Amino acid sequence: MIRGFWEKSTDTIIEVRVTNLDSESYKNLPPKKALERQEKEKRKTYCKPCENQRRHFTPFVVSTDGMSGFEA
Repeated sequence: MIRGFWEKSTDTIIEVRVTNLDSESYKNLPPKKALERQEKEKRKTYCKPCENQRRHFTPFVVSTDGMSGFEA
């Protein structure tokens, strides 16, 4: 949690995921799509609970080989 990251006096929760895009589960997906899917999963899980606590939420998804998701 970081205070004032996106907005003054507002807390932001940053949830980090590091993923291996060479794994079997992502071999048929373009790398950007795999990272996008993971950001979407994180938003679905954590966005509403953070909003209920009046906090911002940011998914931070990166790959083991250095690619980052859009929001990262």
